[in-house]
Amino acid sequence: MSSQADIWNLFVGDGLAISTGLAGTVAQMPPDFPSDTDKALLVRLGQQAFSIAAQGLLVGASDVGRLALSIEKTMDAIVNGRLNPALAIPLLAS
Repeated sequence: MSSQADIWNLFVGDGLAISTGLAGTVAQMPPDFPSDTDKALLVRLGQQAFSIAAQGLLVGASDVGRLALSIEKTMDAIVNGRLNPALAIPLLAS
Protein backbone atom coordinates (compact mmCIF):
# COMPACT_ATOMS: atom_id res chain seq x y z
CA MET A 1 0.00 0.00 0.00
CA SER A 2 1.26 3.48 -0.86
CA SER A 3 1.81 6.02 1.85
CA GLN A 4 0.15 9.41 1.77
CA ALA A 5 3.52 10.99 0.95
CA ASP A 6 3.97 8.62 -2.02
CA ILE A 7 0.52 9.51 -3.35
CA TRP A 8 1.20 13.22 -2.89
CA ASN A 9 4.57 12.99 -4.65
CA LEU A 10 3.00 11.11 -7.54
CA PHE A 11 0.25 13.75 -7.83
CA VAL A 12 2.75 16.61 -7.80
CA GLY A 13 5.11 14.96 -10.29
CA ASP A 14 2.37 14.00 -12.74
CA GLY A 15 0.60 17.33 -12.37
CA LEU A 16 3.78 19.28 -13.01
CA ALA A 17 4.56 17.30 -16.15
CA ILE A 18 1.02 17.59 -17.51
CA SER A 19 0.60 21.27 -16.69
CA THR A 20 3.99 22.20 -18.18
CA GLY A 21 3.14 20.39 -21.39
CA LEU A 22 -0.33 21.88 -21.44
CA ALA A 23 0.91 25.46 -21.04
CA GLY A 24 3.63 25.01 -23.66
CA THR A 25 1.19 23.56 -26.19
CA VAL A 26 -1.41 26.26 -25.62
CA ALA A 27 1.26 28.97 -25.94
CA GLN A 28 2.04 27.71 -29.46
CA MET A 29 -1.57 27.71 -30.64
CA PRO A 30 -2.55 30.36 -33.17
CA PRO A 31 -4.83 33.00 -31.66
CA ASP A 32 -7.16 32.89 -34.66
CA PHE A 33 -7.73 29.18 -33.99
CA PRO A 34 -8.48 28.18 -37.56
CA SER A 35 -8.43 24.42 -37.75
CA ASP A 36 -10.33 21.40 -36.51
CA THR A 37 -6.94 19.91 -35.62
CA ASP A 38 -6.40 22.75 -33.14
CA LYS A 39 -9.86 22.16 -31.67
CA ALA A 40 -9.19 18.43 -31.28
CA LEU A 41 -5.91 19.21 -29.55
CA LEU A 42 -7.65 21.63 -27.21
CA VAL A 43 -10.22 18.94 -26.36
CA ARG A 44 -7.40 16.53 -25.42
CA LEU A 45 -5.71 19.23 -23.34
CA GLY A 46 -9.01 19.91 -21.60
CA GLN A 47 -9.22 16.23 -20.70
CA GLN A 48 -5.75 16.49 -19.16
CA ALA A 49 -6.81 19.56 -17.18
CA PHE A 50 -9.87 17.66 -15.96
CA SER A 51 -7.61 14.80 -14.87
CA ILE A 52 -5.46 17.19 -12.84
CA ALA A 53 -8.65 18.66 -11.34
CA ALA A 54 -10.00 15.28 -10.29
CA GLN A 55 -6.70 14.21 -8.79
CA GLY A 56 -6.31 17.52 -6.98
CA LEU A 57 -9.74 17.28 -5.43
CA LEU A 58 -9.15 13.66 -4.43
CA VAL A 59 -5.86 14.35 -2.64
CA GLY A 60 -7.15 17.49 -0.92
CA ALA A 61 -5.51 20.10 -3.15
CA SER A 62 -8.82 21.85 -3.75
CA ASP A 63 -7.29 25.11 -5.03
CA VAL A 64 -5.39 23.19 -7.69
CA GLY A 65 -8.51 21.19 -8.51
CA ARG A 66 -10.69 24.26 -8.93
CA LEU A 67 -8.08 26.03 -11.05
CA ALA A 68 -7.73 23.01 -13.33
CA LEU A 69 -11.53 22.77 -13.64
CA SER A 70 -11.70 26.41 -14.70
CA ILE A 71 -8.99 25.76 -17.30
CA GLU A 72 -10.96 22.80 -18.64
CA LYS A 73 -14.17 24.86 -18.80
CA THR A 74 -12.32 27.66 -20.62
CA MET A 75 -10.96 25.22 -23.19
CA ASP A 76 -14.43 23.79 -23.69
CA ALA A 77 -15.86 27.27 -24.22
CA ILE A 78 -13.22 28.04 -26.85
CA VAL A 79 -13.88 24.81 -28.74
CA ASN A 80 -17.65 25.38 -28.68
CA GLY A 81 -17.39 29.00 -29.85
CA ARG A 82 -18.56 30.59 -26.61
CA LEU A 83 -15.22 32.30 -25.93
CA ASN A 84 -12.95 34.26 -28.27
CA PRO A 85 -9.71 32.26 -28.75
CA ALA A 86 -7.70 35.41 -29.46
CA LEU A 87 -8.51 36.61 -25.94
CA ALA A 88 -8.54 33.33 -24.06
CA ILE A 89 -5.51 31.45 -25.41
CA PRO A 90 -2.92 34.01 -24.22
CA LEU A 91 -4.49 33.91 -20.75
CA LEU A 92 -4.44 30.11 -20.68
CA ALA A 93 -0.79 30.08 -21.72
CA SER A 94 0.27 32.52 -18.99
